[in-house]
Parts: sequence; structure tokens; C-alpha cells
Amino acid sequence: NQKQILYKKSFALGSVSVTEKFLHHSPPTKEEIIHIKYELQKTFSEINNKFSPDLAIGIAGTATTLACMIKGLKKFTREKVDGLIISQIELNELVNSVSELNSDEILNNYGEVLKGREDIITGGAIILSEILKLKGIIKLMVSSRGIRYGAIISELFK
Repeated sequence: NQKQILYKKSFALGSVSVTEKFLHHSPPTKEEIIHIKYELQKTFSEINNKFSPDLAIGIAGTATTLACMIKGLKKFTREKVDGLIISQIELNELVNSVSELNSDEILNNYGEVLKGREDIITGGAIILSEILKLKGIIKLMVSSRGIRYGAIISELFK
């Protein structure tokens, strides 16, 4: 059981950019969702199919918010979210649910944990869901720590 990085790349897309570029309606139209999934498949097509991890790790913002939504937490609580495992099925069900709601309905249904993210969470959920689907990953572990934490750890172990 080797622990090594097989592939790494930062893709220039996130919840905000995907929402601004592809999701022009709230709730998004079926055509917008089809288009965003197609574009994500094109973007991530370069990911080497020779490996398929058992687990993905989602960090900070979108991942922690989605974890709260799936687990019914109205407020972010680091202790309840950090290390939480979300299944691909749970994430897909959430994508289907939020894709039918407008921003106000998302905020009303899921609570203050969405405040300020209610308009972009659908885009973020679709991104994570598509990555898992494309790589055949069935579990996402949520980390409340951000990318800087990983960079610091990486420097410490050089």
C-alpha cells in the first residue's frame, strides 16, 4: 500500500467560475446542467485512467458546505465535518436536489451554513460529483483544512 502522488494538477475552475460561465438561471436549466457536465468531462479528460483512487479528498469551502448539507447541519461545525466520508450516491442525490432549487430555496432549505454560497453551491456540487464519477471514486473525505495546510505539510516533509 504505497502512499505516493500519481498525478497532480490545478484546474482553473471552481464553484464561482463554473456558475458564472455555465449556470445562468436559478435553478439551472437541464440544458445548462448537460453543458456544464460536458465541459467538465472535456476539462478532466486528461486525467490518466491508469489509476483510480479509492478515496478523494475535498478541502475547505464547497466540500465542507456540501458535507453540512448532506448531514443536515445548519451551521458549520469543524468537529462534525472534518474527516467525514460522503458517498458518491449521497453527493449525486444532493446535486439532483439542489439543481431543482433557486438560490433562495437552497438557503431556506439548508440554513445559514449556505449564507453567501447559496448561488454557487450547485456548480461546486456538480464539479465534485463529476470528478468522482469520471474516476469511478465512490467516497469523498472532507477536510476543513485548506490548500495552504497541504502546502505547509509538503514543505515540512521535504
